[in-house]
Amino acid sequence: MLPFDGAEEERRIIDEYNDRFKPRPYRQVFYPPSSGRWRVDALFPEGFFEASRILLNGLIDGSLRESIEGVAAIFLARHFLELMLKYTLYHSRWLLDETHNAKSEEIEVVGTGHKLTPWWTLLRGELKKTPTIGKGLDFEFVEQFVVEFDSVDPKNVVFRYPGHQLPVEELASEELKVSYGALLYNLERVNAVMTSLDSALVEQFGLNIDWQSELDGY
Repeated sequence: MLPFDGAEEERRIIDEYNDRFKPRPYRQVFYPPSSGRWRVDALFPEGFFEASRILLNGLIDGSLRESIEGVAAIFLARHFLELMLKYTLYHSRWLLDETHNAKSEEIEVVGTGHKLTPWWTLLRGELKKTPTIGKGLDFEFVEQFVVEFDSVDPKNVVFRYPGHQLPVEELASEELKVSYGALLYNLERVNAVMTSLDSALVEQFGLNIDWQSELDGY
C-alpha cells in the first residue's frame, strides 16, 4: 500500500473546488415538441415501485445509507402506493358492472389529494359493482399498508421535506425508526395484489368490448 500523500490530496480538493468557479456550457435536458403539447412516456407506478425496491435492497445489504437514501426509498414507496390506488380506482370506474362498460363521459376522473385511506375506501366501494373481480386477493394486507403509511405521513410531506414545510420547523427529539426489510416485503406484497386487481379490471373491460362486438355482429 502506498503511503498517504497529504499534499496530493490537498491539491485534488483545491482543484475540485476551484473547478466550480469555471464556466461550463449547459447541457439541455428536456426537449418538448414544437407543438407545445406533450406527455411523459412512462409507467408511473411501476417506475416508483422499481426505484424504491432498488434503494431498499441497497439499504438492506448495507451498500446504501439510511440517513441519505433511506428517506428517498420511503418516499418512492409511498408515492407508488398512492399512484397504484388512484390508477386502480380509475380503471374500476371503466366498468358499470362485470358485464357492462361505462361510456367515456360516465367515467369519473380521479381527483387530487394525498391521504391514502380515502382513496382505498373509494376503491373498495367501486369494487362492490364487480364482486368477483379480485375476489380472494389479500386486500386486508393492502389496507394495513395504507393505514400504517397514513398514520405517519397522512399528507405526503414527512418524507418529502425535512419539516412539515420549509423553513424547517423545530424537530422532535425522538427519531422515527424504520424497518427497511419489512417495508420491502410489504411493498412487494402490495404490488403483487394491486397489479393483479388492476390487470383483472382492465382485462374485464376488454372482454366486455369483445363480447359487445360479437352481439353487435348478429
